[in-house]
Order: sequence, then C-alpha cells, then structure tokens
Amino acid sequence: MRKTVLVYGILSGGITIATICGTIAVWGAHDVWIGYLVMVVGLSAMFFGVKSYRDNTLGGVIKFKTAFLVGLLITLVASAVYVAGWEAYLLVSNDDFMERYTAMHIEKLKAEGVTGEQLAKEAAEMDYWKEMYKNPLIRAAMTFTELFPVGLIIALLCAAILRKSEVLPARS
Repeated sequence: MRKTVLVYGILSGGITIATICGTIAVWGAHDVWIGYLVMVVGLSAMFFGVKSYRDNTLGGVIKFKTAFLVGLLITLVASAVYVAGWEAYLLVSNDDFMERYTAMHIEKLKAEGVTGEQLAKEAAEMDYWKEMYKNPLIRAAMTFTELFPVGLIIALLCAAILRKSEVLPARS
C-alpha cells in the first residue's frame, strides 16, 4: 500500500501545485473555481491509485473501508506535496500572494457596490489574514486545508465506485 500511496499522492499533489503555480505565473492570479477545478483534476489520479491497489494487490476486490483508507492516505500525501510546493513557489518567486489577493478581493467588493463601514470592515479582516499568512505554520495549515477537504470528497467517491468489482475490472 505504501508504494501506491506515495506514487499517486506525489502525482496528485504535483499535478495540482504545478498547475496552480503555472496559472498564477501566466495570468498573475487564478479564480477560486479554477483552483478547485485544478484540484479535482490533480486528485483524479487518486482514482487510479485506488484502482491499482484493488487490482494489483487485492486481486480485483476491495472493501469500501480499505478503498477509503487508500484514498485518504493519497490525499494526505498530495496535501503535503501541495503545501511543500506552495512554500517553494513563494520562496523562489518572491510572490506577495496575499497582497495581490487582498487587493483583488477589495476591488471585487467595490465592484459589487460595497462601500463605507462594510468595506472598511472587510479590509480590516483581510489585513488580519495578511498578517496571519506571514507565519509559515499558519500559512502551511491554510494551504493544507485548501486541498485536503477536496481530497476527502474524492476519496469517498473513489471508495464508493471502486468497491464494486464490476467497475473497470482488472484485466486477466
């Protein structure tokens, strides 16, 4: 199980962080929905990891609990790779992500017609999060929680689908 988890976890996390950093490098930012789409695409490697474990190690049969455990472990590895990749990106690029994100958020609020006290409240909250983001441990935790919940959902879906041996059966 260890090899499957590591290979597919590194693959999932690597695809996700490379694509997200690529979109930021090319377009200067990315939409939240594009970010989640990239995460789903990157984490789709989990399906193949669970299937590989089912077919190559367990003879084509896997229980929901085992499939979910494999998916969960792949998610943990992918999330760790994602965090490490994001930290490396910030270090190498010298990108002031939170500064740009805050400015984009405030501009979006202004475009939606938010003004006065509400806008000041939102700006103060964003300033608080900018300050928190400077702490590498908090930043790592925030980055981890971007990918991990998406991975949990995909792990549940993979376990539900792949527990049925009829779904993409192993080749004989």
